[in-house]
Amino acid sequence: MPLERAEALVTKFAERYGVLESASEARQRRRHKLARARLHMGFVGRVEDGHLWWLLLVSREGEGPVTTLEKLYAAQDKHHRIHIMGLELVRYPRPGSVERWTWRLPTDAYRLLLKHAVALARHQDPRQAQALINHEMRRPGYRGIRTQRKELFRAMARARAPLVKRGAAPLVFPESQFWLRMLSADMESIPLGVLVRRLRR
Repeated sequence: MPLERAEALVTKFAERYGVLESASEARQRRRHKLARARLHMGFVGRVEDGHLWWLLLVSREGEGPVTTLEKLYAAQDKHHRIHIMGLELVRYPRPGSVERWTWRLPTDAYRLLLKHAVALARHQDPRQAQALINHEMRRPGYRGIRTQRKELFRAMARARAPLVKRGAAPLVFPESQFWLRMLSADMESIPLGVLVRRLRR
């Protein structure tokens, strides 16, 4: 979707489905057995290209305009996962907490990446492996991505260890991974219209 249409889409979904409601307003909807909706948006490729993807997440409980006006798919259906930008939406376990939705690479794609990364780490020249590490750090910081990236980097370090013992250069991994935090509608943020104008400059 072009960036210029984003503000109109957010306004429409806010008026129809309450996607910008505060946490207390969402709780009220839940008490009245009304479906709750949240709009997620992100840039396709580079920010300068001005294209967005969007995804409307709707609660399983309740009914309302969003359940009658929109064609909805069951995100928890493992045979028909939602895919955007090469990532899939999955429920991810969290120690000591309930499962949360997150994005990750699909299993087959991750296995291929892991195999490729280990092969690069075993080369005497570390440049391609290092380029892959830098590329992987540009992926969004969703929990699922961070977990896969951590496993990937560990596998690369293990594959590289015998060469390092023989004097080859080690791979350089980042000390920490960035993460994404969802901002609630209660928090002060940049209005979408202002963001659109800034990006058009």
